[in-house]
Amino acid sequence: MSEIFPSDAYLENLSGVTELNTGVYYPAKGEGLDWYVSFVKCIYRLVKNVSVVIGLRVYKTASLSCGVKSGTFFDGNTLREYAGTEEQSLTDNTTNYIYMTAGGMLQVNTTGFPDPAVTRHIRLGTVQTADGGYDDDDIADYRMGQIWNVAGPVGASQLSDTVADLVSKIQITVGVENANTIAATLRVLDCQDNGNANRFLIHAWLADSQYGAETATAPGGTVNFTTGTQLAEITSKKRWQTVTDSAGQAVLSIGESGARTWYLNVELDGRIYAGPAISFT
Repeated sequence: MSEIFPSDAYLENLSGVTELNTGVYYPAKGEGLDWYVSFVKCIYRLVKNVSVVIGLRVYKTASLSCGVKSGTFFDGNTLREYAGTEEQSLTDNTTNYIYMTAGGMLQVNTTGFPDPAVTRHIRLGTVQTADGGYDDDDIADYRMGQIWNVAGPVGASQLSDTVADLVSKIQITVGVENANTIAATLRVLDCQDNGNANRFLIHAWLADSQYGAETATAPGGTVNFTTGTQLAEITSKKRWQTVTDSAGQAVLSIGESGARTWYLNVELDGRIYAGPAISFT
């Protein structure tokens, strides 16, 4: 069913009224030859109101090409400005997916929009072409999807880069044994899995299992942090309090001449992280 207009009487009473929210002026009845000025007032205000929403709009320019209006948007705390184009080529007899990367680059493909969990982007629209052309009705506008968001808990992919820096986690990797020594690298990541280049205070200990208690048997060789600043060795060769370097990394060097396995557990901001097995053979 189509949208219903108000009654004629209601509409007639809007003569000469200025709408409060938008400032749009309703042309006045009975202005005689001055109707044109009244009408232009209405159009003028409408143009002012829609000038924002036309940004990055896809429109037809030729049989197999389209234009995209200029526009701006924020990528985190960086303003992106797109100058617009009138000559974006399209592929015939298929659906053309048109989107803007987070860096402000216009992209078109025929395979579909990217996975937003992998590629951050703004979906502008699609154009369905056939037999060497398309009509205005073949353009589907996807920009509205960038305006509305589902209410509820905020996921990591929706956080700005600034907030992402505040939500950190630990990545633990274990190197290969070399001359009875294994290096375990701790790297602080933000919630988008990017390196977090700040200094962090961490609490680390060797255990006999992931998330387990401090091991009863310490390694027989030298154990120390070769990257980062060790503030305290709480238990000799077993437990430490350390500050990462400015890149958010710390490296623990573990020495052992026998066959033995430990796990490095790390606490950051009250959350515990466990690394893979540190196995000496």
